[in-house]
Amino acid sequence: MPQRLGVWAFLLGFALPLHLGAQKPHREGPTKDGPRDAGASTRGRLQRSPVWASSEKKALQTPRDRAFVRALDRAWSTGKPDKVLALFDLLHPQVGIDLQARVLGTTGGKPCERKSRILAVTTARSWRALFLSADICASSPRPSSQKDSSQGGQTRVIARLFEIAVIPNDESGSAAPIQKGLKSLPKGRLLLETLPESQAHVMSPEAGSRPPSIGSPITPGARYRCLPCNFEIGIPEPKPEHSPLHGGWFLIGRPPFLSGNYEQVEIYHLESDFSVELVVHPDPSRGMEYMKQCLLGACCNIAAFHDMDPEGVRRQHEEPRMVQLDGRRVLVTTFEAKKTAHVPGRAFLLLGYQHAPADYFLSFQGPPGSLSIKDPRVLSIFETFRILQPDRARTMTMRLAMAAHGGGGAFVGNDFSHPALGLLQPGIPKWKTFRKLGITRFHIGWKDPDSGSSLFLAALERPQADWTENSMRCWFDAWIRSQDQNFGKLGKPQSIQIAGTKGLRLEFKRHTPQGKTIRGFQILLFRGKLLYLLRGQAMPGPRQREILDLLRDRAMALQLR
Repeated sequence: MPQRLGVWAFLLGFALPLHLGAQKPHREGPTKDGPRDAGASTRGRLQRSPVWASSEKKALQTPRDRAFVRALDRAWSTGKPDKVLALFDLLHPQVGIDLQARVLGTTGGKPCERKSRILAVTTARSWRALFLSADICASSPRPSSQKDSSQGGQTRVIARLFEIAVIPNDESGSAAPIQKGLKSLPKGRLLLETLPESQAHVMSPEAGSRPPSIGSPITPGARYRCLPCNFEIGIPEPKPEHSPLHGGWFLIGRPPFLSGNYEQVEIYHLESDFSVELVVHPDPSRGMEYMKQCLLGACCNIAAFHDMDPEGVRRQHEEPRMVQLDGRRVLVTTFEAKKTAHVPGRAFLLLGYQHAPADYFLSFQGPPGSLSIKDPRVLSIFETFRILQPDRARTMTMRLAMAAHGGGGAFVGNDFSHPALGLLQPGIPKWKTFRKLGITRFHIGWKDPDSGSSLFLAALERPQADWTENSMRCWFDAWIRSQDQNFGKLGKPQSIQIAGTKGLRLEFKRHTPQGKTIRGFQILLFRGKLLYLLRGQAMPGPRQREILDLLRDRAMALQLR
């Protein structure tokens, strides 16, 4: 069964989306000090408490809500995705694929134990959103000796998820009392994973004396707003009953380790198969030709998921063209993906919009033949998308985005220091330092202005559970498989230890079209919820061997306290 990858997951240059390192290895073992609380406060300080931290919202839960969550826990604990899917009436196929991958990723297809608690409940018209903190537990082998048998097996928490489930209200608009038997349970519409800090960008509008709330995904008019990245998008305003926009909507922010993107927002219509993804690409805009390549890349990503060959992509997708939409110039293309044994046929409408220093990509998805640029649902969603400060200087946006999403740490002279993580990476004198925004906790490096050789350090974060040696090897193996076309046949990574931390190292050669050879290495180190990546590349030239030795020396000098 394929995993669902974000349509735009290729944009940030990591050949392997981070969620492959997060979903697959969930089952590899418990955290040392236990997983963090999924309902804990976010990294950034909020002006108000989010809904999942409100005792008033928690009090709205009903016996019907609790019965649904208990049924979800029982089904999940079997390790069988079909048992979980049976509790839902899913209109969006990609949600079902994501849910199957998550069940298998956290259980390995084997029985375990899931324990959920409801953090909060919000309601809007005929829908209820349940904020869940779910512990995925595995039992240790029971003691072999009779002396210890009274202790029983120990339960280990191997992952903790922060999820939002959507279920319907009854006809009166409130949750009906539960009665015995599964037949009386509501069928869920969505169950998506996120993080508190991502969902905290969702703001509900004021309504009379009611102040705006933070985090509710189903409130009419809600907006996902990121001030540093200078944009917002959200749920369309309520429409008449005969309108295709009538009914409930769901708005969620998805963190990088799930989406494979720097910042991703998803919107779902709760009463039809229609959804939207918005992705922000933080690099400075590089012109329309670059955006055309990005749209083609998105089509290739979709095609790979649907087992289509690259030539089929070029025949199937529409040549990107410039159009006026809501008074703005956007690049647009359409793409139809055929049905396969694993996934249904889908229609995609892909839009690209530039406002320096960022590119904004939107992907509208629905059944085959259902989408066009004149679709009122497309227009209504795009109308909610706006640049918050159109006249803001591009350098200011980059500084604000780096401060908000850069992950902390700073260059001290030519060295990189991150006191919060106890990390110090010595730099290379006279080489230029750089820092990038992306799906990682941070991404920094050094580049030789003469030869083009480089060394970069990045940290992949997996919030649900600690990385282990096994999950690190799974990630590295998947990365190696994905890189064969770029590097040729790669060998097996060798065990290594740096700063008292276990890791893996792989030496590689990469051949250029001019017949020259780039030599380098990649090192992985795991500590807690972070997987550190060190990659050095020595470009062809008379000093290549000398530079490669220098890169190895600097990598081995990494300090982690």
